[in-house]
Amino acid sequence: MSNDMRLNNDYRKSLITDFRSHAEQEYSILKEEYLQSIVDCDEAVAKGFAMAKQVVERAFNPSDVTTLRALQNRYSTIDSVAKDSCFYLKVIDEENPNWLETENRRSYHYNSNYNDDENSIEVSKEKHFDFELNGSYSGSYREYGSTHKSFAYAYYRDDLKGQGLNPDILVEQKDKGSNPHLHLHTEKNDSFLVGKKFDELHWKGKYALDIIGSGGCRSRAIKCTQSEFDMCLAFLHSKQAVVQAHEKWIESVIQQTDVVKNAIQSYKQLSSVKELADTLGWAVNEHILSQKGTDLVISNPDSIKSMLDNIKGVKQTREDKILAVMKYNKEQALVS
Repeated sequence: MSNDMRLNNDYRKSLITDFRSHAEQEYSILKEEYLQSIVDCDEAVAKGFAMAKQVVERAFNPSDVTTLRALQNRYSTIDSVAKDSCFYLKVIDEENPNWLETENRRSYHYNSNYNDDENSIEVSKEKHFDFELNGSYSGSYREYGSTHKSFAYAYYRDDLKGQGLNPDILVEQKDKGSNPHLHLHTEKNDSFLVGKKFDELHWKGKYALDIIGSGGCRSRAIKCTQSEFDMCLAFLHSKQAVVQAHEKWIESVIQQTDVVKNAIQSYKQLSSVKELADTLGWAVNEHILSQKGTDLVISNPDSIKSMLDNIKGVKQTREDKILAVMKYNKEQALVS
């Protein structure tokens, strides 16, 4: 083929980046599961907060809150009423009259001993239900490292992506430890999310209730029933599901991109990439395809497609596998 473009490192990088974009836009089961997890999360958050509101207002009667606030304003006393969007709930055995509602918890009890496994021995059922954007989704008082940012990046992925930011950075840098590249992108993401006031408008500010004294996520547990606890627990699980679905989808995109990257790095000419792109249904950027040069090289795009299908969870039939092997053997015979 004449008028073909010989590839160099810059061209290969641009092609790999272009395929990554294609893989993100392409339909996949994992992508659909991620999108559905956000829909499910919205519903679980609403139900979880409605239940938390019921529990909190039973503990702190709204009429008492109004009275206390009026007295505070009249006498300029120290605030005894405050807004909170994190609620420390504990399942209480109603037959145990000795449970202390005002029992202070020590800092190392922030992570509850509650186990979701039905077969486990449950010492206590208590968790922090934090409705802030970066609130813990495990039920602990605080998350450490970058873990607490995972939900925000996954939930607002499109918003971040639309600003040219990288909402997938935590998945890409998983198990790589702290490094300048990670810090740079998380800092940019966080700055955008804060600037848009997502937490203030749609999370912490929206899901806030009046607490008397030191309740909420501070120093006192609020008692609840098992069913109330389970409804709030579903809210935490929904946030976890968003993070996990996002991670699984992006990991599959990264794996696909790595397969194509290895192929492109072995190619000499753009025509080989075109053949691969046609096989994968990948519409390469027109600017890249407009380049000129001379042709070369044989590729095996069908075997690459098969690898990507496996990553995406697409099952090949026995006939498809046989045809792929036959075509590969034929190409190898031509090369030799």
